[in-house]
Amino acid sequence: TGVQTCALPILKDGETGKGYISEILPYVEKIFFAAGLHRLVIECETDNIASAAVAERNGYVFEGIAAGKVFGYGRYRDCKVYAKVSGD
Repeated sequence: TGVQTCALPILKDGETGKGYISEILPYVEKIFFAAGLHRLVIECETDNIASAAVAERNGYVFEGIAAGKVFGYGRYRDCKVYAKVSGD
C-alpha cells in the first residue's frame, strides 16, 4: 500500500568508481524484496554513465527519461529511470 522510497547514499569525490554500490546492491535488493516490496527503481542523471552502467549490470530495465526530475548546477536536469520487479 503506498509508495516507499529509500535513497542510497551519494558517494563523496574520490570514492566513486570503486564498486561500492555494485557490491551492496544485491543485499539491498534481497532485504527489500524479502520485506515485500514489489518494485525497485534506480534513477540517475542522464550524463551519469557509471550509475547507468551499475543499473544495467544488475539487471534493471531502462524505462525512460524523467524530464526535469532533479535540480542541480542551477538548472533542472533529466534522469534515466531503471526498474527491477520482484522475481525478475
